[in-house]
Amino acid sequence: MMSDFHFVHPALLSLTWVVLALVLVAAWALARRNRQLRRFADEKVLDRIAPGASRFRPVMKTALIISALIALVFAGDGSTLGRAI
Repeated sequence: MMSDFHFVHPALLSLTWVVLALVLVAAWALARRNRQLRRFADEKVLDRIAPGASRFRPVMKTALIISALIALVFAGDGSTLGRAI
């Protein structure tokens, strides 16, 4: 039995490599930011200097942007399930 799942524009799936590269750059940038913050001051001093600064927010922002890009890639390829093309 053949599957009813089709990609209308399978060439657009190659954009997932671009998204993967952006994930790697984002992970590097977040690690670099944390390393520079630790080099600048220790945990107690950072809390006094910037008491409202969140360490979770940049990670969540990056994750949401990457998720949106992945959704755009898969929405753009025009995948269909069970419909006639």
